[in-house]
Amino acid sequence: GGRLAAADVAAVRKAAGDANFRASHAQCRLLWSRCAASLAALRAVLLPSRRRFHARVERCNDTLSGCVGPAAAEYHERLALEAGKGEEEFNARFHGQLSHALFLLCVGGILTFRYVAVSALAEVGCRLLLP
Repeated sequence: GGRLAAADVAAVRKAAGDANFRASHAQCRLLWSRCAASLAALRAVLLPSRRRFHARVERCNDTLSGCVGPAAAEYHERLALEAGKGEEEFNARFHGQLSHALFLLCVGGILTFRYVAVSALAEVGCRLLLP
């Protein structure tokens, strides 16, 4: 009659657990897609900004606070990995662009102090600054 067999109880628990797992993954996947799009847009900017990168990671962390349940650990780990990888990428791009800007500034200074505002000392200073 009204009694459930142990196998039926286990089946109901497993079904509830599976539904919870799927719902958790669906919610976390949706939140992660927003966060990943935001981080990808930040990679496309011309001038990288450490402050903007950290603010975007913080915003992603806030966004993922709605990611709970069995899938939460996986998605929070993804954010931590993405933040570490993004930090390395940012540093490489930032130093590359800084070096490029310094090179252009030095070459411009050398040409300026050689031909426009003649100053041997300033020209030598620009040559010494060349990376």
